[in-house]
Amino acid sequence: MNVSSSRPITRKRDRLACTECRRRKLKCDRSLPCDTCLRRDKGPFCAYEAANEPRVQTEAESRLQRLEGIINQLVSGEARSKPAATATSKDHPFLGAGHEDEVFSADETSEPAAATFNGATHWSAISREIDGLRELIAPSDLGIDEGKPVSHDTGLDMLLGESKPSTLSELLAALLPRRREVDSLTSAYFRSRTVCAPFIHSSQFRTLYRDFWANPTATSPLWVSMLFSICHIASNTLRPKTLDGPVSNRFSAAAARCLVIGKYFKPKRFSVESLLLYVQSQCLTCQNMPAAIGTLFGILMRLATGMGYHREPDTVRYSPFEQEMRRRTWSLCMQLDLLTSFHLGLPSCTQFPTWDTQPPRNLRDSDFNEQSLELPPSRPESEHTEILLYIVKHKFTIVFEKILRYSLSATKSNDLDELCALDKELKDVFDDLPEDFRPRAMTDSIVDSPATIVTRLCVSFIYNKAICALHRPYVTKHRPESQLACYEAGMNLVNSFTDAYSQLLPGGQAESERWFMSSITWHDLLLGSTVLCFVLWTDQRHQQFLPDKLIVLQALAKVSSIIVEQADWHVSETGRVHRLLQATIARFSESGTTSNNCIQNWTGYGIEQSESSALYGAGDETPDFANDSAWADLQLLMGISSDFGT
Repeated sequence: MNVSSSRPITRKRDRLACTECRRRKLKCDRSLPCDTCLRRDKGPFCAYEAANEPRVQTEAESRLQRLEGIINQLVSGEARSKPAATATSKDHPFLGAGHEDEVFSADETSEPAAATFNGATHWSAISREIDGLRELIAPSDLGIDEGKPVSHDTGLDMLLGESKPSTLSELLAALLPRRREVDSLTSAYFRSRTVCAPFIHSSQFRTLYRDFWANPTATSPLWVSMLFSICHIASNTLRPKTLDGPVSNRFSAAAARCLVIGKYFKPKRFSVESLLLYVQSQCLTCQNMPAAIGTLFGILMRLATGMGYHREPDTVRYSPFEQEMRRRTWSLCMQLDLLTSFHLGLPSCTQFPTWDTQPPRNLRDSDFNEQSLELPPSRPESEHTEILLYIVKHKFTIVFEKILRYSLSATKSNDLDELCALDKELKDVFDDLPEDFRPRAMTDSIVDSPATIVTRLCVSFIYNKAICALHRPYVTKHRPESQLACYEAGMNLVNSFTDAYSQLLPGGQAESERWFMSSITWHDLLLGSTVLCFVLWTDQRHQQFLPDKLIVLQALAKVSSIIVEQADWHVSETGRVHRLLQATIARFSESGTTSNNCIQNWTGYGIEQSESSALYGAGDETPDFANDSAWADLQLLMGISSDFGT
C-alpha cells in the first residue's frame, strides 16, 4: 500500500458562500455584498473567509502566547511588575520623566509619521517584550494577512465613507484644473499669511508641489486634499469679487473626496494636517457654520491625540523640523477647536490638562527647513512674523478654554474668587500683547497693511468674547462689575466690526481680507449685539447700572443695518438677532414710533424700512420683546433667566 495514499488529502479552497449565507444555509451568488445579504439588510456583514492554512507552532509563537497570558493577568489586576516599567523606559529612551508608560507604536509597513500614541491605560504600554519578537515573527505568521481587510466588518468604514468607489486618478481627471490656474491660486494663498496655515512650510510645500505635478496619481490623496483646500480658500477669499457672489464649493468637495480616498480617519502621514486644513477652509469661507464641523473636530482631535500631537515631540523620533511643525499643527488644532466649540455652544474637544506640547517658536519659514540640525532661537515677539498671530492666539486659547469650561459647567459655581482669577489671567495676557496687536481705530490704521488690521481685530475679538462668556452669568445676578465688563466688551465687539465693515467691502482698505466676514467673526458680531441688548434689559428692572443708552442704541442700529445688507449672505441666526435689535431699539428709544427714524439717522449705510422688514415679513409690527419666540431662543442660547421683565 502506498504510504502517501493513506494520508488525508487537504485542499486549500475558498469558501463558496459568504459567512452569513453559510450560517443561515442560504444560496449565495458570491458577490460582495451578495444579493441575499442585500435583501436581508446584511450588506455590511457580508464577508468571505479565506482558505485555511496549516499553522506550525514555533518557539517564538509559544513565547508570544505565554507573554499574552502574562499581560492578561496584569490587565485583570492579578499581577504587577516594576521591571516591565523599567524595560519600557530602557527600550524607549526618548520618554522623559513621567512618560514611562506612554508609548508610540507603528506597523513595520507604516510610514514614520503614522506612529500612534498609546497612553498608560493602553495594554501595549505594558507589553514591550512583545515588540522584541517582531524580528522572529512576521505579521503574516500571526495568522493575520495585513494586506486584506478583516472579515468582521462592523460598518464603521462605510459610515466614514470608505464605500465610495472613486479613485484618485478619476478625481484628478474630473476636478483638477490646469496647472496655470492651480499655480495662481496657490501663489495667492501663500502671499496672504493671515489665512495661510502655520503648519504648511513654504519650502517643504514647494518640494511636494513639484513632485505632485511630476506624477499626480502617485501622490498621497491626503496631500492632494490639502492642495484642493488651498485652492478653495484662495478662490473664495483672496480673488477679487463682490461679497454677494456665491461661494464656489468645487474645490472643497474635491478636498473632502480626497480625504475619503486617503482614509483620513486612520493615523498616517498628512491625516491630521489634511483634515485640519479642510476644517479651517470651511471656517474661513462658510457663511453659516454647520453643526457637522463640530463632529469633524471630534474626529480631528481624537486623531491628533492618537498620533501623539498633544505631547512635546521627542528629539529621537522626530527631526527639529518635524518637531516644530507638529507644535504648529497642535496649536492650530486647539485654537480652531476652541473657537468652533464656542461658536456652537459646546465644550472643547481638547482635554487641556492632558497635553504638554510647547507653543510654536516665533520663526520665519526661512529660518529653518527639513535639513536643519537644530532650531534657531525664537525671535522676539516685537518682531512681527507670519506665525506671531498664532502664538498670541495660543496664549489666549489656554485661558479661554478655562473660561469656556467654567461657563459650561453643569454645576454652577458662585465662587467669585474663581471669576476674579480668570478675569485677571485673561487681562494679563491682553496687557502683554505686542504693540502691533493692540486695538487701534481704523482712522489710526491708514498706513497699516490689511493683514495687520485684521490680525488686530482677531485678537481683540477673542479677548472681548472671552470677557462676555466669563461675566455673562453674573449680569442676571446684577453684579455691577460684570455688567460693566459685558457692556464694554459688547461695545468693543460691535464698534470694532462696524468701524471696519466699510473697509472690508469691495474698494475698501481691507478688501483683500474679506474672509474676516466669515461665520466665526459674524457670530462675534451677533454675540456683541445680543450682550448689549442683554445688559439693557437686565438693567431696566434694577437700575443698578446705567450705560449711555443713546450710544448703545446707535451701535445696535448700525448692526441692524449691516444685518439687512448681509441678509442674503448670512441666513441662519441673523433674523432672530435682527428682531431682538428692533425690539430693543423700539423699547429704549424715547418713543417707539420713532425707532425706525432713529435707525435711518444713526447708520451710515442707508437702510430702508422695506429692507429691514424683509427679514421677518413686510408689514409686521415691531415684535413684542417679552413674548417673542426669538427671545426664547436667545434665552436658551445664552442661558438667560426669564425673571426680568417688561
